[in-house]
Amino acid sequence: MPQPQKSMHFSLRIIVLGLLAFLLFNSANYYYLSTSSYQHLSEENKIYSETVALSVASFLEMAFRLGSEMSQDVEIQNSSPQKQQSYLLDRFSQQGLFENLILQRVPDGAQTARVRGLAATHPDRWWFQQMLRDPQPFISPSFYAFSSDQQSPATVIGLFFPIFHDDALSAVLAALIRVDGLQERVGQFYRSDGRYVYVLDQEGTVVVHPDSQQTKEHYNYKLAQKTLVARNAEGHVLVENDNYQLTSSGISLPAGLQEAAKSALNGAQGTVEYKAGDGETFFCTYAPIRLPGYSASWAILTVQDKNLALAPLRNTALTHGLLSFLIFAGLSVLLLRQSRAIDLGTQQLRQTNSVLQEEVSERVRAEVDLTAANEELVAMNEELLAVTDELHRNNDQLHSEIRSREEKEAQLRLRERQHQAMVQLLADNTAALDAQLQSMLDSALQLADAQDGHIAFWEEKSMHVRYASGSHTAYLGRALLENEGLFPQLLATRKLQYVEDYQAFSNRINRPPWNQLRTAIMVPLTSHEQLIGCLTLTWQDAIRPLALDERNMLQQYADLVVLALQGAQLQESLQAELTQRKELHEEISRIAFQDALTGLQNRASLMARLEEELRPQQNALRSGSIFFVDLDDLKSINDNFGHFAGDTIIIASGQKLSETLAHYNAFIARLGGDEFIALLPGCVDPTELSRLADLLVQTLCHDYLLATTTVRVSGSIGIASYPRDGASVEELIKKADNAMYAAKAAGRNCWRFFEDDMLREAQEKLLLTNSLRRALENDELALVFQPQLSLADNRLAGFEALLRWQSPTHGNVSPARFIPLAEQSQLIIPIGAWVLQQACLFLQTLAIAGYGHIRVAVNLSSKQLADGQIVATVRDALTEAGIAPQQLELEITESALLTALDESCSKLQQLKNLGVSLALDDFGTGYSSITHLRLFPVEILKIDKSFIDTIITQEDDSLVNSLIHFAQSLKLQVVAEGVETQEQLEYLRHYGCDLIQGYYFSRPLPADEALLLLKKHVENRII
Repeated sequence: MPQPQKSMHFSLRIIVLGLLAFLLFNSANYYYLSTSSYQHLSEENKIYSETVALSVASFLEMAFRLGSEMSQDVEIQNSSPQKQQSYLLDRFSQQGLFENLILQRVPDGAQTARVRGLAATHPDRWWFQQMLRDPQPFISPSFYAFSSDQQSPATVIGLFFPIFHDDALSAVLAALIRVDGLQERVGQFYRSDGRYVYVLDQEGTVVVHPDSQQTKEHYNYKLAQKTLVARNAEGHVLVENDNYQLTSSGISLPAGLQEAAKSALNGAQGTVEYKAGDGETFFCTYAPIRLPGYSASWAILTVQDKNLALAPLRNTALTHGLLSFLIFAGLSVLLLRQSRAIDLGTQQLRQTNSVLQEEVSERVRAEVDLTAANEELVAMNEELLAVTDELHRNNDQLHSEIRSREEKEAQLRLRERQHQAMVQLLADNTAALDAQLQSMLDSALQLADAQDGHIAFWEEKSMHVRYASGSHTAYLGRALLENEGLFPQLLATRKLQYVEDYQAFSNRINRPPWNQLRTAIMVPLTSHEQLIGCLTLTWQDAIRPLALDERNMLQQYADLVVLALQGAQLQESLQAELTQRKELHEEISRIAFQDALTGLQNRASLMARLEEELRPQQNALRSGSIFFVDLDDLKSINDNFGHFAGDTIIIASGQKLSETLAHYNAFIARLGGDEFIALLPGCVDPTELSRLADLLVQTLCHDYLLATTTVRVSGSIGIASYPRDGASVEELIKKADNAMYAAKAAGRNCWRFFEDDMLREAQEKLLLTNSLRRALENDELALVFQPQLSLADNRLAGFEALLRWQSPTHGNVSPARFIPLAEQSQLIIPIGAWVLQQACLFLQTLAIAGYGHIRVAVNLSSKQLADGQIVATVRDALTEAGIAPQQLELEITESALLTALDESCSKLQQLKNLGVSLALDDFGTGYSSITHLRLFPVEILKIDKSFIDTIITQEDDSLVNSLIHFAQSLKLQVVAEGVETQEQLEYLRHYGCDLIQGYYFSRPLPADEALLLLKKHVENRII
């Protein structure tokens, strides 16, 4: 027995050591799995938070974009309050995003349009005051707002947009969104894993929470308090100065949750753990939500129960440990038995151990597969239930909206038919009497939605049918019998007779077509309480119930028919007498005061009318306005197509003016050439004048087919009002003329009001232009050079030549002031040639100093590009300086190229053939398409400073990145203008921009200082 005893002791030692190894392995394995699971949960919660944050930001971005489009729409900026109200209602019904839309006027705070609720005046609203202080669009924190039931305050988020008119803040658009919409949107992301999302606005107030009570009571995680609407003892809300009275109280928050909220609101993101009041531990992943506009960031908190999240891990570890322990125990038993009979059961023990291991592994795999399948089925079932509930709610809401819309549409159709009938009745008052009466009958049929009817009048002691439609035409000229149908009751009562079911009417007519009637109505026509006729309408296909409103409407229409009949008869009696006088008067007026070409009033007629209009009447001055209209570029049409084509356009433009202003009591005259004046007596309201001016500009902008070419002609309009702008004819016309030239200076095809600054500006431009003519010969002009830095190797790669004017009279004049004047006066041609010459001389200096590889960029204006000598001018400048063409770079703006696209491309190709480099300047500010860009033979693309100013940090996904990659995809070198900060420089370097220029690197320098900077930079290679 010694050998078995020794084997037993050895087996026991093996078992003890194996048990210790088992405990160490399971402990290490659980620690590794728990650490990995925690990291996985943190990363998963981060991705989940970013997904939900992106959904919330996308929703607000979409709402912000819709609100921004509405605030910039012309119908909001320039329309009347009625049209603004209609516009807001249309957009409200189309979009379905907003709880309410409000348009509040500046500065008095009057609400000119509002979708829900009654418009009022609220200048003290906090968002209105904030917009007055800083007119920038922003998204507000959540706040209580009045709903349809004042006792049930709604929690909303406000999107506020400034509305500008003539560069001045004129109104504020408020678009309100219920937080319930965000709650439902975020709720779509909830799963069955105990993970929930809290969304906080910029002040820390909860706007999304699985507990909706926290959103209703405005829980603030930053301040640890909640804010409620105050209520009295009966439970009614308290309102003061049209605002809810609010009351605040403290709430208990876990310290970790509150710190996470503050960190997220400060722009940080991360994951923390905290303990709730019941001792449970929670994971909390927090991150900021970036908002559009000038708004602070929101915060998103993803919270998950740690015990619930790690429960699968603990269960797996416990199961694994138990199974392993059972396996270990079995092995131990087998080992003991084996030690007792090692020579009998070795092979059997191995077989048994293998079978047990395979069975355990199979059971573990089966358990994992069943668990995963069960979780997937549960998730699918929950999603299907949620979708079904949402479909039921949407279906009920749609049915309710359809019923409401059908009722409103029925009312609108009735009012529309009444309006059309009234308009037709009033519009035909100049036609012949028979035509008017037939038209009245047709309008009545349309008003009542009937097909058959007639009008009868008393003639020779009986009622005769004189006008008929449909099946009643067979009774034209016949008399109505006084003992059958509705006529006897009409004679007796002289009141409207209506039978809904004519087949059940005791006194019905049994011969055709009356025997087939289902409904009939007979309306009396009375004059001075005497029956003079009747209007009869019938329906055959089905019974036509007529409500009391419809019957009253037909009686009102019949009364108007009588008035129109009396007016037509009187008009016929007076027409013959007035015709001869009118013809004689029109002939005299035509000869003396009519323009021979257009048929409009001429200058003499205009002067006489203006003299009369400006003459004081009973110690009071009349008021009104004149529109000075000038057709744009008509001279070029006369030069290219002949004066007959120009006369055709003048005639058509006069007709368009007359047609557009036909309903405004306007006096329209041709002043001469391509100039017209429209006089609008009594019209001085700026809003109405702006609307009319917009309408005229749109009408005058028209395409004309001349020979085989389509030419677009537009008009520029100047507006002056009397007596404000002038009390004499000459002064008023002069100021309207100045306003018209201001419209042309603004780009043509537009209008401008006269302003006193226009006279001063015109005088100042005249003085500056005269001084500019002498500036070149007096050596007042000079060039400065702004360096360009290569970001790839920090090398100074070139300069841009910029023109400066130091006038002894006007001082240092900005290029923004004198360059447009030079273009208007054609001085840009000699000045541009001088700039090219000086730039080439500077390049000569650089080449002599050994810097022949440095390029200098020179700007070309549209006038220079249109000049037929531009290619020769560049060639001569290069030849005289004796420099290589590759040293010179010419910059052309998008707008200059698009002025005459084909001719511009041809000249650019000729310049490129000289060997100079071509750059497209101010890219992104014009309207060129990708197709156009491919046509331009340019090698360099310069991004405008307005885009560079949008760069804040390197992480910003701005438009500049897209522009850089777009240009480089076309094999173009990219230059960024106006770089002024380190952040902008690092951003551009990060995204592969080739060159930069701006004050961060160097201001524009005189030629000698530029040369010194180049030498120093080559020697030291410093930034």
